[in-house]
Amino acid sequence: MSADFTVNADFATYHAIERVVLTERGARDTARWDVMAEQFHPDSVVDISWIRTSGPEFVRLSRASFEAGGRGAHVLGPVLIDVNGDRATADAAAVITGQAVLGGVPITLTAYGRVVERLERRAGRWRISELRCVYEFDQLTPNDPDQPVGLNPERLARYRPSYSALSYWVEETRGTDAVRDDLPGVDRPETVDALYAANAAWLAAAVHPSEPEGDS
Repeated sequence: MSADFTVNADFATYHAIERVVLTERGARDTARWDVMAEQFHPDSVVDISWIRTSGPEFVRLSRASFEAGGRGAHVLGPVLIDVNGDRATADAAAVITGQAVLGGVPITLTAYGRVVERLERRAGRWRISELRCVYEFDQLTPNDPDQPVGLNPERLARYRPSYSALSYWVEETRGTDAVRDDLPGVDRPETVDALYAANAAWLAAAVHPSEPEGDS
């Protein structure tokens, strides 16, 4: 990413963007649904392993999952931020864990990857306009080692290696049609390159507050 995008961004801007990224994930883990919703623009997009929807609908579905007993935790690394005018991209390494029951066995699902976001400042407030993930690898483990999960190896082999455990869980809970084959993952580097290239182009196209939109 070109340093030109960040030269005019001050510390307060970086802090505001980082706070949005961390607050959204933290609010989801702690069931603060109103706080989580405040981090998304109404027309935002969330495109991850189990859903493609708007930010507000993602909050609603996250709440429904929590109220049904689903629990998760997100641990983020340093947030890498690039800013151009009223647009920004944020990128953070992430470990995502969730508690679930699979085949009657309590399990922990752990996924490793990166949370990749677009953010926009509208009416003076930074919020998320797109949230996606880059998937690296994942695993399913029984909470009790004496209770094997008993995964179907043929099913597991059908899934993308970068998020095979997530795909297994999605198919188990949401059906075969819900399993995604098109997400950015390190097993298909071109999908990761495409995501970052699209974000860089989107960031470069930002209109600065002092610039007119469109032709004069």
